[in-house]
Amino acid sequence: MSPGDKPPLGLRERRKRATRKALTLAALTLAAEHGIEHVTVEAISEAAGVSERTFFNYFATKDDAILGDPAEDIARICEQIRSAPAELTALQALYQALHGEVEEIRHHPELFTLRMAVLERTPSLFPRMMAGGESVIRDLTHAIAERVAVPCDHPFPALLALTGACTLHSTMVRWHSAGGPGDPQMLLSEAFDLLRNGFPDPVTTTGKDAEPGT
Repeated sequence: MSPGDKPPLGLRERRKRATRKALTLAALTLAAEHGIEHVTVEAISEAAGVSERTFFNYFATKDDAILGDPAEDIARICEQIRSAPAELTALQALYQALHGEVEEIRHHPELFTLRMAVLERTPSLFPRMMAGGESVIRDLTHAIAERVAVPCDHPFPALLALTGACTLHSTMVRWHSAGGPGDPQMLLSEAFDLLRNGFPDPVTTTGKDAEPGT
């Protein structure tokens, strides 16, 4: 499966994304250095080189800046799933959409690494992150159901949505745990190849006489 090319972003959208990334990077850097409880919106804005008013144009709270905006990300992913070429399967369309998101992470690895570090130190953020994750799965399920023309309560859309989200999560954890070397897009491709091939058992180098389950 090979992802299609994405249309180039306009100047306004590029500037908005750059500002959002600057605010998120500032929030994460300060939280990693001082702890989230000691970080203020004023400090985040100053570190990003923008006004507090600009901050609130992008995020409602400092926690939102740290966790990012899953609504914007999932809206982009869902639109790519809906608009992917008709000849692609739903699995291929999902892979293509997630491949683009991983590309963003590859270009800005510091955001992902800092967020992981802050989350490990701030368990109070996990309930909000989990709530955002449920919203993501719901929107993803709707997009997949629309693509394959089945009701949302059909088992296929929700199962594929959950599988895709878990595959992306495990890919990024694997990449982060290894210290961020290599290409996370390649890791995502490997994971989706396993799904596409029916999730076969991995080929091991253990001896022929190994007992089952060992």
